[in-house]
Amino acid sequence: MEGGLANGIRNTPFLRIILPMIAGIVVARSYTLPWGVLCGSLAAAWLLAWAGYRRRESWCYVTLSVFLSAVLLAQLHRTNDPLPKGERLLLTFQVIENPSDRGRWQRTAADVGYFRYEKDEKARWRAARARVLLWVDTCQRVEQGGQYAALAYVNPIDTTRSGYGKLMRTRGFCGKVFVTPGRLLTRSPAQTATPLSWARRVQGGAARLLGRLSLSDDARAVVSAMAVGDKREMSPELRAAYGRVGASHLLAVSGLHVGIVFSLVNVLFYLLPAVRRGHIAKNVAAVAAIWLYAAAAGLSPSVIRAAFMFSGIQVALAATRYRNPVNTMLATAAVMLAIDPNYLFDISFQLSFLAVLAIFVAFGPLYRRLRTRCGPLNLLISVVIIGVVATMGTAPLVVWQFGSFPLVGMLINPAVVLTAHLIVLLAVGWMILPFPVLAGVFSAGLEGCAWLQNAVVKWCAELPWAAFDVRIPLWFVAGYYLVYLLLAVWWYGRDDRKFSLEYDA
Repeated sequence: MEGGLANGIRNTPFLRIILPMIAGIVVARSYTLPWGVLCGSLAAAWLLAWAGYRRRESWCYVTLSVFLSAVLLAQLHRTNDPLPKGERLLLTFQVIENPSDRGRWQRTAADVGYFRYEKDEKARWRAARARVLLWVDTCQRVEQGGQYAALAYVNPIDTTRSGYGKLMRTRGFCGKVFVTPGRLLTRSPAQTATPLSWARRVQGGAARLLGRLSLSDDARAVVSAMAVGDKREMSPELRAAYGRVGASHLLAVSGLHVGIVFSLVNVLFYLLPAVRRGHIAKNVAAVAAIWLYAAAAGLSPSVIRAAFMFSGIQVALAATRYRNPVNTMLATAAVMLAIDPNYLFDISFQLSFLAVLAIFVAFGPLYRRLRTRCGPLNLLISVVIIGVVATMGTAPLVVWQFGSFPLVGMLINPAVVLTAHLIVLLAVGWMILPFPVLAGVFSAGLEGCAWLQNAVVKWCAELPWAAFDVRIPLWFVAGYYLVYLLLAVWWYGRDDRKFSLEYDA
C-alpha cells in the first residue's frame, strides 16, 4: 500500500498543488490578510522555492507559495456588494440568462452596469458592476442579451444564512431585484457583439431546429432543457418531480451533457489518427465540438465550466499516449480554480468534478470485469456503470449540502442516465442533420425517450419514500473524499508505469 501510494503521488504531481490551493482558498474565505503582508510573504516564498529547487526541502517552499497564491487570488475575487439595499433605485442592466417562467414571475440573472437614487433626480450615475437575480413580472418580456432600465429595490438574497444564499453569493450575486408592472422603463438590444450575444444567436437557432420536431409539450420541454438549456417551457409540476427524485441535474446542461458530446466526438473520430496528422485533427475537432455545443447551450456558467473541464481532458489525452486520469482531473481543477477560486464553493462545480473523477477512477476496473462479447450489451453495461459510480461519488456531498438523500434517485439513476444519453445524442444528431426526411425518425426517438424518462420520474416522485432527511457532519464528507482521492492515487501508482485511460466502451 505504501509503495503504491508513493508511486501514485509521484505520478500525480498536481496532487501537491491542488491540496494547498484548496487550503488557501478556504482560509481566505474566513480571514482577510493585509495586502502588504500577503504580497511580501508570497514573494519571499517563491524566492526561497526558486533558490532551493534542488534541495529536498524545496517542496515545503513550493507548497507555501501555492497556498499564499491561492489566498491572494481568493481575496481578489471576493464578491463586492456595491448596490444599496432598501432604496428605490434606477438601474441599467443586461440580462445574461434565458428567463424561465415561475408562475407570475420570470426568473433570470442580470449584470447591473449603473444605478442612481430615484428620489434624487440630480444624483449622479454610479458604476455598479454587480450581478443580481432578476424577477420580472410576466406581463413584461425580457430576453437574454437585452439591455434594460428599471425602477426597483435591491433585496438581500436571503436573511437566514441558508445554503442557497451562500451558493448564490459564491456565484457572484449580490442581491435580487423584482421588476413589477410598469417599472421596466426602456429596453434595447445588445449594442456590442460579445461571446454571450453570439452564443444567444446559436442557442436560438438550435432551439428553432428542435421546434420543427413533432413533440408533445412535456417531451419538448425536457428535450429543449437537456439539449440547449432552454427551460422556459418546463411546467412547475414537472420541475418539482425532477427535484424530488434528485434528477434536476438532467435539466441543466452541465458536465453530463458536455461529457456525452465529448464521448460522441471521440467515437466518431476514433479512426482519424490512422491518417497522417489525424490525431491533431481529431483533438482540434473534439475541442471545437465541445465549445460549439456549449454555445448552443447558451454559455451558461455551468456549461462553461464543463466545456473547460472536458477541453482540458482532451488536451491531456492528446499530450501523451499514457496518462493518469486522476492527475488530469486535478490539473483541470487547478486551472479552473486559478481562474476563479469561487468555483470551489459552487455546488455544480463540486458535483461535476466529483462525478467525472468517480467515472475516471471506477469505470475502467468495473467495465473490464462486466463486459461481454455482445457490443450492444456492453454499451448498456457502460451506461449503467457510469450512472452508479457517478451517484456513489456525489452522494455524500448531496446529503451534506441539501440534508436530504433521494433514495429513489439512486435506484433510477442508471435508467435516466441512459435516456439522457439517448435524448442528447438524438437532439445533437438532429441539429447536425436537420433534413425534413429525417424529422419523423428523430421525432419518434426523442418522443419515446422523453416520455419514458418523464413517466419514470413522475411515478417515482409520488412514492412516499422517494427521499428522506439525513444529516452528516462536514468532517465526515471531507474525510470520505480525502480517503477516496488517496485510494485513487494508490490505484494508479501500484507500479512505476503510468496507466492508460481506456475507451473500451
